[in-house]
Amino acid sequence: MTIFYDEQQKSFHLQNEHISYVFCIEEDHYVAHSYWGKKINRYVQIGDYPRIDRSFSPNPHPMTDRLFSLDTLLQEFPGGGTGDFRESAFELEYEDGTTVTQFKYKNYHIRSGKPVLNGLPATYVKEDNEADTLEITLEDAHSKMEVKLSYTIFSDRPIITRSVKFLNNGQQLVKINKALSSNVDFDDSNYELIQLPGSWGRERHLKRDPLTRGVHVLDSKRGTGSHVYQPFSALVRPETTEHTGEVFGFHFIYSGEFTARIEVDPFDQ
Repeated sequence: MTIFYDEQQKSFHLQNEHISYVFCIEEDHYVAHSYWGKKINRYVQIGDYPRIDRSFSPNPHPMTDRLFSLDTLLQEFPGGGTGDFRESAFELEYEDGTTVTQFKYKNYHIRSGKPVLNGLPATYVKEDNEADTLEITLEDAHSKMEVKLSYTIFSDRPIITRSVKFLNNGQQLVKINKALSSNVDFDDSNYELIQLPGSWGRERHLKRDPLTRGVHVLDSKRGTGSHVYQPFSALVRPETTEHTGEVFGFHFIYSGEFTARIEVDPFDQ
């Protein structure tokens, strides 16, 4: 088994011989990112981001805990309109025109292997012992919408695959305006962005730039990934070379139109 749940810490640890990926449930509701990097045996620190009273950071409990805010919490699948003003991972529109959805943790399920994504190309395994999959279910109590976050870690590769599925268990029609496959929040911004832009006859040029405050968008509106932008990006430390250093890479297995957004917030996260 490469996925572990700590009941006391309320944390999930995906682990193999190469990497560890850890997130936890904070405030009994919110799925918060904790660690992604080289393999570690155990992670016991919850909430690695600085928990301090920050002005103009909305708080769901302003009278009891001013150190907690969705606007600074490192989240696994953030939405908009509920106190987080950074880039969101999704937007749902309801029949009355509202777009606020508050997904909260509901349950989890761990299984061997990697489930098939019906109708979509995806990575796969031949035997169930080649990978383990964690499925996290979040629910909005008002609309009865659910979202299932799927994480698969392979037994022998430094790779985690992610996908998202929305389920409408309510009575009203819901329009999906935005649905990203994944979101990762880091507690610092000391990275450089590697991308692979190009054009006809000179595809996939390597471009590397320091991250700066604001939002950097890589996308394609051509109906395909195309030669202009590959659905790929990587965050690397400034000292990282081709042979050594820390690299976090992101790539769609397949994509038509796509968007990838890299944001540095007011607190350099």
